[in-house]
Amino acid sequence: MAITKVTRTLLSTGIVDNSNATAITIDSSERVLIGTDSGDAFNDDAMLRLQRQGDRVFQSFKVDADQEAAIFFGDVDDDVECGIQYQAANRNLIFSTGNNAEALRIISTGEVGIGITPVAHYTGYKALDIGTAMSLFSNSGGTNVATMTNNGYLNSGASQWTYKVTDEATMYSQVHGDHRFSTAASGSAGAAITWSEKVRIQAAGGISFNGDTAAANALDDYEEGSFTPTFSSSNSTATGSYTKIGNQVTVHFRVISTGGLPSGGSQVQVGNLPFTIASGFGGVGGLYVGPSNVSSATGGGGTIVPYVTGGESFIRFLNVDTGTFGYTLWGELEVSHNNVVTAIGTVTYQV
Repeated sequence: MAITKVTRTLLSTGIVDNSNATAITIDSSERVLIGTDSGDAFNDDAMLRLQRQGDRVFQSFKVDADQEAAIFFGDVDDDVECGIQYQAANRNLIFSTGNNAEALRIISTGEVGIGITPVAHYTGYKALDIGTAMSLFSNSGGTNVATMTNNGYLNSGASQWTYKVTDEATMYSQVHGDHRFSTAASGSAGAAITWSEKVRIQAAGGISFNGDTAAANALDDYEEGSFTPTFSSSNSTATGSYTKIGNQVTVHFRVISTGGLPSGGSQVQVGNLPFTIASGFGGVGGLYVGPSNVSSATGGGGTIVPYVTGGESFIRFLNVDTGTFGYTLWGELEVSHNNVVTAIGTVTYQV
């Protein structure tokens, strides 16, 4: 039956349908129940409740293809402050806030825009656009790809990466377990982007730079630390530090011996290096050591350098001599065994 005006005389009995069952109930506080009451009390704040026993409940809005359907929320100051709106012409769903200003839009292909209408992304992606330039997107099937861009997107046919606005562009992607970071020079809105990969964290470990993706060239380790170098049995000071970048180690040491040095013809060595030197490697570094009496070395003028060779974990001292390849001996470092001897040096080697 059709009712154009509901009076309080109907409140106690409700409005019945053709089967003579109650279809709509309005209580004394003018709260409305459509359907069959399950026996529980009305929520005090619910002015309209739809209830159905034994089945689902839907609320449907249906309009012509060129019209819109909406639910609006307002207050005593403004009839419409927020809303949910359906545009039948383009099948978009729009959420509005703050005096009914558009806040979020879901377009018919499933892409989402926050504060903006999303662009036409590649059809194999599902995307979220945030503001003027930012995009987050991932594939909807096939290759496992997740990407975040600033001022760039892959167009619907995947024929080009495209600038959103006139400016530089950046991209971060997760592809096949890699993390890839790329940039692009400034370009015009709508123009094609040419990406330049700057950094890649490889799935197998290691960091590569500027498009060189060869695993053998990736930086796979960085470490800093300290060690205690050995020099003589009477060290009063022995400090060391190191930096390891990939397979290259740089060590710095400072040792001071105040109680004399070993006598005889054994080689001077600084030991206990943090890493063993790679096989086949040989190199020298920088050194101060004194006092010493190696000035008689032919052509060397008394110069001593630190020397390392493969398979060892210590540094030898080497006299610069045009005549022979001579290691420095303990007896050459001081005139008297009571002298204070200081050695400070740096060596870089491979592991």
